[in-house]
Amino acid sequence: ARPLVAAVAPHHDVTAGVAATTTPAVARERLDALRPVAVAAGLRCADLGLATPLGDLSGLLSAYLDTAGHRRDALLLHGAAAQSADPAGRSRAGRDLGRALEHLGRYDEALSHLVRAHESGHDPRPGQTLNRIGNVYKRLGRTDDAVRTYAEAAAAARAGGDAVSEGRAVGNHADALRVLGRHEESFAGYDLALALAEHVGDVLNVAVVTSNSALALEHAGRYPEARARVALARVAAERLGDANLGLRTALQEQRLAVVVGDEVAAAVPSLRALVDRAADLGDVEVRAEVLAVLGQAQHRTGDLEAAAATLADALEAAAGLRARLVEVEALNARGAVALDAGEPAETWFARALDLAREAGDVGEQVVALTGLGDCARSAGDAVGAAARWREALDAGRG
Repeated sequence: ARPLVAAVAPHHDVTAGVAATTTPAVARERLDALRPVAVAAGLRCADLGLATPLGDLSGLLSAYLDTAGHRRDALLLHGAAAQSADPAGRSRAGRDLGRALEHLGRYDEALSHLVRAHESGHDPRPGQTLNRIGNVYKRLGRTDDAVRTYAEAAAAARAGGDAVSEGRAVGNHADALRVLGRHEESFAGYDLALALAEHVGDVLNVAVVTSNSALALEHAGRYPEARARVALARVAAERLGDANLGLRTALQEQRLAVVVGDEVAAAVPSLRALVDRAADLGDVEVRAEVLAVLGQAQHRTGDLEAAAATLADALEAAAGLRARLVEVEALNARGAVALDAGEPAETWFARALDLAREAGDVGEQVVALTGLGDCARSAGDAVGAAARWREALDAGRG
């Protein structure tokens, strides 16, 4: 199976030096056929106390299970290895188990396994583990913690000669800086991450960083460039067969259609399909994010009742997960719907502003402050409106 894994995950550490013997699409098809037997074999190894083969199997299949979106099998195999493999295997399996739990929205469990793996003293790739800890922090809206942890991840990877993990940590660090509104540093970080990824041929990270940088371009109003980057990332995701990246790039395409406003009506059914796709993958945070964008699309088409209902679903999902960046976007979107419907909207924007400040999300702070200014204007408070709009301008400038 090693040549097959090398085809779908060429920079997986356990396939170093192994040549791929087929295309990623064919390799994934063959691995899909082998997967039930491989997972069952791993669980049998756990029953028999065969620690080394269990750890090897968990490590070998980790990148494939992750990129193909097989979360449940990842929980079974990595969960068994995290308990029963040899020390290095337990550490590696804990890191991979944390990754699966992260995508399933089980953030506390993910952090527990990732931190334990990092502190075990047997972690073969500390830069990668720290990077994944940073990912969970970012999902929870602990953006300052994410920035710090990504920097630590890049340093640990560099010290260990792990160029792949360094490039990925640098790219994620740049994306967290984007959330904080540190735009010049963010763009510089994306450029460095792309250079590192291209230097080692890490085609997956090239696609991820290209996709993330499109978000920064969107926030800067550079929509044609953002769309071009998303298109590149989506083609790469399809070629690599990365289920999560494919889902996210498809969402970005529809988000841009809604923001630009040229294809909003067509975006509504596309976003509904993405809700189901995210549910099928078990990626509950992305599902909540898709719902938030769908609600905005429905608002733009004038269907305020449907938008309010969809955004209520998005808020319930995001709040339940504590996915703060998604929650604050949905709160602002719900405030905008209430404002256009002639309903009280100030509470929605005020909640969004508090949460955005807590998470350090500068872009959503600007949206919330602008919304509060619009509320004041609707109430006839021109002075209050001007004050809120000035705050929004100041927040956007950093």
